[in-house]
Amino acid sequence: MSTEARGRRPDHSAGSSRKSAGLGSLPEIPVLRTSSAFPLETLEADPARAHDLLDGATQRIPRRVLAALDAVSRRWIEKACPEALSEIDVIAARLGR
Repeated sequence: MSTEARGRRPDHSAGSSRKSAGLGSLPEIPVLRTSSAFPLETLEADPARAHDLLDGATQRIPRRVLAALDAVSRRWIEKACPEALSEIDVIAARLGR
């Protein structure tokens, strides 16, 4: 039975199997204190990281295709969850995208 199955967390300290498997060090994951406005607060904590994430996710997709997909997804959100549109618009404006 694995350590996770027994209710204990696996050991990821120096010298653990993760390190010896040649995975190297992992980047630090930031922990933020946020309120119910966490999407915008998270963006404002590190806008460069948000741009990097979006750039990496969209770098191989032509802009015209992205624009078409944005239009389709916006129409879906208008029907499925219209209250989310204002938050999406604020984030898009902050990112300039």
